[in-house]
Amino acid sequence: MQDNQNPVDQLKTQGTEIAVSFYLKHQLRITAFVIGVAVLFFILSIAGIDVGYILREWNWVLFCAVGSAISLYRRSIVKRKQGEESTLPIIANDYYFQKYSSITMLSFLYAVIQGAALVGATYTFVRWIFGGNHFEWFCLNMPWCGFPALSLVGILLASILISRVILETYALLYKTARDISAYARSHTH
Repeated sequence: MQDNQNPVDQLKTQGTEIAVSFYLKHQLRITAFVIGVAVLFFILSIAGIDVGYILREWNWVLFCAVGSAISLYRRSIVKRKQGEESTLPIIANDYYFQKYSSITMLSFLYAVIQGAALVGATYTFVRWIFGGNHFEWFCLNMPWCGFPALSLVGILLASILISRVILETYALLYKTARDISAYARSHTH
């Protein structure tokens, strides 16, 4: 990068370098994702389903699904860095319940909820700011709902907090019971 470039050109160059390095690092995954989406839409169009309708009317759901996929991908990166075993081998091969996978499955559920809710809230807010109020369907027969988009954003963000509190409570109770059980086993003989 040249030192005499103006700041906007420097940011464009840096952004391009970051995007290219990300693509090169994850080229196979990105290509598989794009091909998978193309195959899905091809199958839907062969089945007689109007893909254009889905993209127009169900784009909110599609954005939430992509948000969940991104969140699950980030979760897998963290699991790999921590050296944790994958959930599927534990479920498939642990017939004696020596390895507990319920916390791992709950973290999977939380990643799905978190990704869908964050992207859904962001999409709803951006669409409300730039495209007007397209979320009247959310407030049918709800008198408290003066601003449907903002109410939906609030509920989505609250769902992240509520699910986190519920899952943290379960994890705390689960780990406490496991520790008490281990303590009782070690002091009985």
